Amino acid sequence: MQLAFSKHKKDDDLVAMIDAFTAREQLDGYSCENCKGKFNVKIANSDCYKQVQFVRLPNILVVHLKRFEYDIEEKGVKIDNNVTVPQLLSMEKYLVRGVKEDGNYQLCGVVEHTGELDYGHYTATCRNPINGKWYGFNDSTVTENTSLLSGRAEFTS
Repeated sequence: MQLAFSKHKKDDDLVAMIDAFTAREQLDGYSCENCKGKFNVKIANSDCYKQVQFVRLPNILVVHLKRFEYDIEEKGVKIDNNVTVPQLLSMEKYLVRGVKEDGNYQLCGVVEHTGELDYGHYTATCRNPINGKWYGFNDSTVTENTSLLSGRAEFTS
């Protein structure tokens, strides 16, 4: 799942970003290519909407935050917003109505980029599933993180 940042905020929340990704949107000027615009009257007079909902959820949920974009002059820009990430994420409200599935995900790792668009460095913070402790991975160095605060990601309980 690839998520976009808020345009006018310096801080973002992962759940709010997923809410925006799955929000119901009205489609203006929609016409059906299959029926060549020949709708029955009941459909033609109603509004068209689209919305992302899930029928099935994956065993492992990978979320990609779109940290790079291009401005009007085609220059690459990195988005440096802080992101609050819950340690336990429930995706149940994003399921199609009537689908019964365990939609709970426990955070197990975050990859972070420091630097700019054309240069930088990646590090990772991951939870050990055996002892439950968090570790920082930076090239050949591994350190135990006593704080879950790491770079631009803030983890919440």
